[in-house]
Amino acid sequence: MISYLRSHWNPQLPMPKIIVLRRELDEMLQRIRSSRNIKTPVLICPKCGLRAHGAAPHVTVRAMILSLGRFGIMSQAETKTLEKRWKQYRDINQLNLIGDPIDTELCQADAQALCPDEEIPVELKQGED
Repeated sequence: MISYLRSHWNPQLPMPKIIVLRRELDEMLQRIRSSRNIKTPVLICPKCGLRAHGAAPHVTVRAMILSLGRFGIMSQAETKTLEKRWKQYRDINQLNLIGDPIDTELCQADAQALCPDEEIPVELKQGED
């Protein structure tokens, strides 16, 4: 993945192209994990004991930017500048960590997610009938 990043990186890339490069690296990561049968860790809810696999890891734009400095593709100063540019771009365009638009309805649903052992509010139970 590092050699791919090194060969495809250009300091003049606009932010949308950086997001595309991140997507390509993420696809590469998922192929590697799949081909080697690497599973996510099993997590256990401390409240109810529910066991489930954790979410699959993804390459974030920031992780890709930091790897540019870590592996000497860019200087640390250039990396810091790009990281700040990414933060501004992300805030202005309301993007999530991987560069996709933020879905505010989904964020609200995640904030209201319950442990299966917790009581379900009455307004949510009404839709089950």
